[in-house]
Amino acid sequence: MSKQKQQPNYFAHPSATIEENVTIGEGSKIWALSHVRGGTKLGKNCIVSEGVFIDSESQIGDNCKIQNHAIVYHQAIL
Repeated sequence: MSKQKQQPNYFAHPSATIEENVTIGEGSKIWALSHVRGGTKLGKNCIVSEGVFIDSESQIGDNCKIQNHAIVYHQAIL
C-alpha cells in the first residue's frame, strides 16, 4: 500500500520563498521571486504577484491581489 502525497490547495512558483508557519488559503497563487515571511495568513483566492515581499505576521484577506514588487510591512492587515 503506497501513500500518496497530498498536494497543496494553492499554487506557489518554485522560486517563491514561503517561510514556516504561513497559512495560505485555497486557490491562492504566489508567483516568482516572492517572499512570504513566517506567521503570515493569506486568504482564499489571493494573487501575490512577482517579486512581492510580505513581512511577518501580516494578514491578507480573501480575494486580494498584491501587484508586482510591492512590499507589505510587518503585521499589516489588508
